[in-house]
Amino acid sequence: MSHRLPLTLIALALGVTHCGDDAATTADTATQADTATQADAAVPTDSAAGDASTDTIVPDSVATDTVGPEVEPRPVDEVFRVIAVTRGIPAPYALAPVLAIRPDGKRVEGFTDAAGEITITGVDYTLGGLTLTSTGEGGNLFGGLVGFGPAEFDPMRDQAGVITVTIAQRDGLEPGGFTISGVAAGMLDTDHNLLVSTDAVGALAWEHRGDSWHIDGVPPARAFHVLADEWSFGNGVGPNKIDLVIHAWTSVAHEPIAQATIVPIDFGQSLSSTAVSGSFTGPVGDTTSLDEGGVGYINVVERDTDFVTARLGVTTKSKRTAGGGVEFTVEHVQPDWAADPVTIYGVSKGDEASLVLEPGWPSAEGPALPFYVPVTLDAPGLAGQAATEPIQWSGADPAAIVSVNLYAGPAGARLLVGRLFVRRGAAEVMLPPFPAGFDPFGAFDTTFLGVQVVTCDPGITPKAWCKRVSHSRIGIITAP
Repeated sequence: MSHRLPLTLIALALGVTHCGDDAATTADTATQADTATQADAAVPTDSAAGDASTDTIVPDSVATDTVGPEVEPRPVDEVFRVIAVTRGIPAPYALAPVLAIRPDGKRVEGFTDAAGEITITGVDYTLGGLTLTSTGEGGNLFGGLVGFGPAEFDPMRDQAGVITVTIAQRDGLEPGGFTISGVAAGMLDTDHNLLVSTDAVGALAWEHRGDSWHIDGVPPARAFHVLADEWSFGNGVGPNKIDLVIHAWTSVAHEPIAQATIVPIDFGQSLSSTAVSGSFTGPVGDTTSLDEGGVGYINVVERDTDFVTARLGVTTKSKRTAGGGVEFTVEHVQPDWAADPVTIYGVSKGDEASLVLEPGWPSAEGPALPFYVPVTLDAPGLAGQAATEPIQWSGADPAAIVSVNLYAGPAGARLLVGRLFVRRGAAEVMLPPFPAGFDPFGAFDTTFLGVQVVTCDPGITPKAWCKRVSHSRIGIITAP
C-alpha cells in the first residue's frame, strides 16, 4: 500500500486538460530522431465515403482540397500538434498518421511533420464539429478529438493557436534521456520503504522496500533535484484507512547529466517537515461507491509546466467518516527550490476516483472546491456492448472537459492504449474512424477494450492543469 495517490491517477488527472501537451495524461518517442527527416515524404490520398472528391496531405503536412475551389462559406485552417507521452515525458510525434473528418464530411488523411504538426484546411464549423484521430508507431497507441467545434478547442490551444492532442500515455515503452540511480545512505532501517522522485521527470517515481533506487528518462542539459523519504507502516492499513510513519526526508541538487549517473542520497542530510491534520468531504452521491467507501489521499507536488514532478508531501494517516468525509494527516517538506506547490486531495476505490487540485500547501480545512461525483457508464459494465454501439454515460458536469480512456488486455491488465477527447456536454461517443489500416482491437490482440470516462475542470496554470478530475469505473466494449 503506497502513501501517495497512485501515479497513474495523478498523471491522468494532469494530462486531461493538456489533451496531449501532457498532461494529464502515455506513445513511443524513441524513433522520432530517426524518422523526423522523412516527414516530407509523399503521402497517399484517401476518399470520403460516398463522395468522389479526395483530400490529400501535401508534403509540408498541410491538408488541402484537391477538387476545385472551396465552397464552404466561412472555412478556417486548423493546426494540430500530436504529442506522445512516454513515462511522463511529452514530445511531439513526427510522422504520426492522422485522419480528420471535416464538418462537411470529407476525410483528410496524412502524417505529421517533423514538429509533430499537421494543418487541416477548409474547416467550416457552421456545418458541425471536426473529428481528428491519430495512431502511434506500429498502431500500438491511439487517440483523438471527437466532434469538436472552436469553443471546445479553446482550452487546448497555445498562444499561436495550435491545438495539441495526446494520442495516448503509456508507461511501458522505453523513455528517452538517462537513468539516475543510487543507494540511499543513512536510512534508519534498510527494510523500510524508499520513495524517490525528481523534478526532472514527470509522473514517475521509485517506491520500493530497501535502499537501492533508479529513475529512468532524465533529460540531458537540465539541472534537477532529487527528493526522497524513508517510510514504514504504522498500525497497519485497513479497508478505508492509511497509517504510515515518515522517518526522514532528504533532497539533493544535481548538475545536468549526459549519461547514466549515480546520484548520492544521504538521510544524514535531512530536511525538516511539517504535518497538517484536517478533514474534507469527498464525493457524495447515490451513483458512486466513493461516498463512504474508498481511501482518502493527500499529496503535495511541485508544479511543472508539463507534469506533476517531485513529491513534496504524502499522506501519513487517513480514514473515512460518515457522510463521505475523510480525516487526514499529511506530512510535507518545503525545500527552497519548490516554489510552486500543488496539493492534491483525492478519494479512490478500484478504478473509480475523484481528485481536487489546489495551488499551495495543504490546508486543514481541505479543498475549497467540491469533488466531482464520477460519471456512471449507462450500460451496466458495458458487458457485451459492441464497438458498433455508442459509449454512453450520465452525470457529467456540462462544463467539464470529457475524455474516454481505453485500455487493452485481459481484465485487470489496465494497459492504457488510447484516449479520446469529447466535446463538452456530450453524453456519448462512438469509436471514430482511424487512419487507414488501424484497428484498435486487432492492434492489441484482444477482443475487447476497457472504457473509462474522465471529467476535468481546467483552470490551474501553467498548461491548464485540472482543478477537479474524476474517473469512472472501467467497463468493457467488445469487437464488432
